Amino acid sequence: MFSVKAIIVPLAGLGIVCWAIAANKGVSADKLVDESKRESTSIFAWALVSQLNAVLGTNSALIVTVPDLARYSTTRNAQVYGQALGLPLSQTICAAFGIITTAAVKNMYGEAYWNPYDLLNGILDHGYTPKARAGVFFAAASWAFATLGTSIACNAVPFAADITCLAPKYVNIVRGQCIWLVISLGIVPWRLVGTASSFLRFLTGYCIFQGPVVGIMMVDYFLVRRGNLYLPDLYRHSSTARYYFTKGFNLRAFAAFVIGALLPLPGLIGSFGNPVSSAADHMFSLGWVLSFLVGGLAYWALCVVFKVPGEDTHYGFEEKVGEAEEMVCQGGDEYSPSFEEKADPASPAEEIEQIRASCP
Repeated sequence: MFSVKAIIVPLAGLGIVCWAIAANKGVSADKLVDESKRESTSIFAWALVSQLNAVLGTNSALIVTVPDLARYSTTRNAQVYGQALGLPLSQTICAAFGIITTAAVKNMYGEAYWNPYDLLNGILDHGYTPKARAGVFFAAASWAFATLGTSIACNAVPFAADITCLAPKYVNIVRGQCIWLVISLGIVPWRLVGTASSFLRFLTGYCIFQGPVVGIMMVDYFLVRRGNLYLPDLYRHSSTARYYFTKGFNLRAFAAFVIGALLPLPGLIGSFGNPVSSAADHMFSLGWVLSFLVGGLAYWALCVVFKVPGEDTHYGFEEKVGEAEEMVCQGGDEYSPSFEEKADPASPAEEIEQIRASCP
């Protein structure tokens, strides 16, 4: 599905760009400049920061959902080229397509259609011909297909993978996606993309809650754990497991998430028309970067003060031996020592067989 999407959607976007340039006989980029709406340098600079924040918000959603899909890859570097090349290149081209098309159409129709759906309606309003109807149909179908693929990759599968952890006995991947579908309809997402300004406001507000998540994940893996994970404890629902924390909840992460999202929150409230100070508005413009840094630093500080389980001093030698014996007994016949291991006096094959013999 995603391979087909990678072919169809770029061709649809390229088709719209080529039509706009051909019909306008050029790009007419100067038509996007309105001197009457030019603001001061500081306002313009903060507007650029706000747009950058919206882009970071879009990509942060991909960052936190990568593990839900990358865990199915056969090699650890399978996702590197797709993210390093595909994301920056494709999104830059997509943004350029939007600017070029909008500039050309504004020169023809006198109105800037920044929203793709408004653009398609505008094409039909200014020329309800068989060619226009056919072109709009194929473009709309391609973008609907693109939206479906994005929703599956970024929303349905990650949500289902996460919610199965809450009640794995009752919720599987398929049931989790059904729950996601019901919740998504309750959010009425079509209102979020009704206008370009509302969509950008949603992305800017959405990212202040994504920033702390990314910061906490990076700090926990690279600074706190130093890239080390204890695999047996990832699958042990026991109070002695190092990822059990407080009845299964890492309260440090929850506290850091709240702290990280707190500073840009007043600006988010102001974006819906409520009066706030300029400082709150500027912090909201720095939403993702600010929440990412504050959330990550807060989590690191909390882990320094309140040590996370898993230090070498946390488990005694007897506990480690007990864990090893438990793993061997639960492993059944999955481990089968090779001929070389049996022949090697220093190999653990003989000790493992003795442990198996004593298993209840």
